[in-house]
Formats: sequence, structure tokens, C-alpha cells
Amino acid sequence: MTLSAWYCGRGKEAPLVILFHGYSAEKTCLIREAKTFIDLGASVLLVDFRGSGGSSECYTTIGVREADDVAAVVRYASASLPHSSVVLFGQSMGAVAILRAVKEHGIAPDAVILEAVFDTMLNTVRNRFAAMGIPSFPAPSY
Repeated sequence: MTLSAWYCGRGKEAPLVILFHGYSAEKTCLIREAKTFIDLGASVLLVDFRGSGGSSECYTTIGVREADDVAAVVRYASASLPHSSVVLFGQSMGAVAILRAVKEHGIAPDAVILEAVFDTMLNTVRNRFAAMGIPSFPAPSY
């Protein structure tokens, strides 16, 4: 598997902000946020999850395996892009993947910024079905 990413470095003394997008999006959706971090003096790394943008694969797990992607990117950044600190920024599925990567993979960023984290997978599936106009029956309704 190959993950696509864009890097804009501001020097080793600058913090590195790694940005992770939400479901059915890709890294270009976070350009505005990345520019804000750059304007504040940070380096940025925008990442496409598996099955998104320029990355390989053609599926999503709505945050489960994407946590593996977060952990891999953090390991890569630590080894190849040394910075004074690492901040993870995630929207929706990206936020969930960050939380899961912290719990399951033991990554330890200096800070996290989470936006629009969903509460449960069941509610997420219900909301997605409703947004698409598809009845959730016979999916679990408890």
C-alpha cells in the first residue's frame, strides 16, 4: 500500500502539523487549514488515507484501518522529517483514526486537534444512510 502526501517544510525548529481528512474526502480538502498552520509558522504534511486521492487501495474502513495509516505516517515523519514537535489534525474520520492510532498503536504526538469526531459506528452508518436517502433497515437499529 502507498499513501500519498504533500509536505511543506518551514525548518526543523518549526512544529510539524500532520493533517488527516474525513470520509469521502482527500488531502486537497485541507488546504485552507494547512495554509493557516503555515501562516502560523508550522510545517505541514497533508495525507491521503488509503483509497483516497493519490493513495493506493480502493476501500475505506471509516477509521479502523486508517488508524494504521496515521501510525505509519507518524513513524515516517519521526524518521524522515524531524521537527521540534508533532501535532496531529483530523476531521471526522481523520479525527477518529488519530484517536484509534493513539490507543491501538501507542503513538504519542505532542498535541492533537480533533474536529467533528463521530460518537459510534452505528450512528455514523445511520447518518450516512439518511444522507444518501437509503433506509437503514435491515441494518441494526438498536
